[in-house]
Amino acid sequence: MAEDLERTSKKMVQKLKATLGISTTNKRTREEEVNRTDEDEEEDDEETEIPFDERIKFTDNVRKLTIEQMTALVRMIQEECPSVLEDLDSDKLQIKVDDIDRASFEKLMEFTAAC
Repeated sequence: MAEDLERTSKKMVQKLKATLGISTTNKRTREEEVNRTDEDEEEDDEETEIPFDERIKFTDNVRKLTIEQMTALVRMIQEECPSVLEDLDSDKLQIKVDDIDRASFEKLMEFTAAC
């Protein structure tokens, strides 16, 4: 059963990527992620931190979305804060919730809560 669910999820992500025109060749290595510049870290410090419980609630909301709602969410992320959307491989997209700025997070949270 778990394998069927994983296959279904992978197919949905591939369909979502195709719908959004996201290439599967834009992979970043873990090393690139770790080697952030000092300038990026300074920008992070200036932004308001999003409480952990709000990030968890957002993640839970995202997990409940349909493929159409997920497509709309990914489009919103591409417009608001494209750097937080990471293409892990051909079957997975990752939303780096910790990197979303406060204003964008509130818009995305409002959208997911309404779905």
